[in-house]
Amino acid sequence: MFTPSTWRRVVAFLIDQMFGALCFLPVIVQILSSFLHHGEVTVSWTWIFVCTAVLFLYRWLFLYFLGGTIGKLILGLRVVSFPDQRPLSLMQALLRVLTDSLALFFSQGLHSLALLRFDRRHVSDWVAETWVRQRFESQTVARPRPVVAVLLCLYFSVSGFYSLYSMVQKSDLDSQGITLTGLSAGFGDSSDSLQSGE
Repeated sequence: MFTPSTWRRVVAFLIDQMFGALCFLPVIVQILSSFLHHGEVTVSWTWIFVCTAVLFLYRWLFLYFLGGTIGKLILGLRVVSFPDQRPLSLMQALLRVLTDSLALFFSQGLHSLALLRFDRRHVSDWVAETWVRQRFESQTVARPRPVVAVLLCLYFSVSGFYSLYSMVQKSDLDSQGITLTGLSAGFGDSSDSLQSGE
């Protein structure tokens, strides 16, 4: 069986999250600078758009041309077409990245549904008809864990919606960008929510 272990995929995901944070470095710098100088967080629409576009193109093109993002490639994982295991088409790579973008609303709730299946395919895989496989054959077969999957899905979805709701409540939108106020209780939550729009 070529299904990677859950831990291998989690480590690949964490590496990808670190790279995603690097893509949003201009936004993070602007957040810190405005907070230190003015006591509030202001982010321009231009930087939000540019950083989001860079992250989107990176994920889309890496999936299409290399079969995986940096984290997956480092861990020896590859995203292939399901069930024939051919390289991804441009549309499959696009659909997978667009579906992954739902993390803005559900956090990692939809990804945790991979624990329902022995092949560890989640919602993005179902929509794009893809599968994450490893290069070498595994000695063990992953077991479905429905209780853990449902609990994680509920937890991540509720916390994702709450973080997004909190950020919207603290936001003031204008033509220049987003200004976040009342951050004494939740500065970290707001910055995390800004970065999760991937």
